[in-house]
Amino acid sequence: MPRVSLLENLVTNLKERNDPSSRLYLSRQEAYRLLKFHTGQDFGDNTEQWEQWVHLHPESMHRQDLSKIQSPIMQWINLEVGDMKQGIDD
Repeated sequence: MPRVSLLENLVTNLKERNDPSSRLYLSRQEAYRLLKFHTGQDFGDNTEQWEQWVHLHPESMHRQDLSKIQSPIMQWINLEVGDMKQGIDD
């Protein structure tokens, strides 16, 4: 099963298809805000346009220096990586 990218997950949340009990769940409004923040695009609530853009730019997040970006998603990723590193070091 292929891994879902951050942007694909945000689109899934924009479509309200993630279970609210899932750790990947975000509200529709938060998903929209983060899509705009991380892509520099604004397709409103048009999920077809978002899906098309993400499909055409699958590595858009990986080409940016994300180390200084302050967003809830990046903070969550940094916490997850920190927890994994701490478990390895213990």
